[in-house]
Amino acid sequence: MQQTMLTLGHSPDPDDAFMFYALAKDLIPTHGFQFQHILQDIQTLNERATRGELDISAVSIHAYAYVSDKYALLPSGASMGYGYGPMLVAKQKFSRAEVAGKKIAVPGTMTSAFLALHSGWENRRRGSTTSLCRSTRFLPRSKAARPTLASSSTKAS
Repeated sequence: MQQTMLTLGHSPDPDDAFMFYALAKDLIPTHGFQFQHILQDIQTLNERATRGELDISAVSIHAYAYVSDKYALLPSGASMGYGYGPMLVAKQKFSRAEVAGKKIAVPGTMTSAFLALHSGWENRRRGSTTSLCRSTRFLPRSKAARPTLASSSTKAS
């Protein structure tokens, strides 16, 4: 059977690693498809999707509005939900009023985190600023804690 090669973009974050592990390790049937796994941070994947560069790609729900003419939204694989998804993380506890004046790092301007920050919290816009900080900067440094999917492609058949 002839194999069709498709590019598949996803982040090296643990949730994506979990979703794509079986596919990357050839543990499930692919019915004639072969996948080149492209691991990049979500903002880069969002930007690439606006240009239609990958056959299949993870994107932020915020970015989907900009790429819906190029990609179909699948009914699985979401990394958001009640109590899970964009959150503020700090070394110490701050009140809402204190956070409103802080500089907040976001993984990109087309990300769900950026959208949630700017649409879900009106007071946040008064006095605080955001700065772009790609998510790979926050990944664990120890080898033992790194995500399982660390290669940029699957094995060739």
